[in-house]
Amino acid sequence: MRGNVVSFQSVLIYIQLIFSSEELLIDFQELLGEHSGKNMAAVVWSTLEKYSIENKVCQSDICIS
Repeated sequence: MRGNVVSFQSVLIYIQLIFSSEELLIDFQELLGEHSGKNMAAVVWSTLEKYSIENKVCQSDICIS
C-alpha cells in the first residue's frame, strides 16, 4: 500500500442535440482494487444499471438498443 492513495472513476454521458452536444457527469465512484478494465467496466455497468440506460449505449455510430 502506498500511503493514502484513493482512486476514483467518473462516468459521463454525451448527449447529441440538434445544434450542439452536451456532456454530463452522472456518477463518481471510488475505484476499489486494481485499475483493470474489468474493475473499471464494473463501475460503468453499475452506473448504467442505476439509471436504467444499459440498453442505450453508443460507441461512435454503433448503438446498443
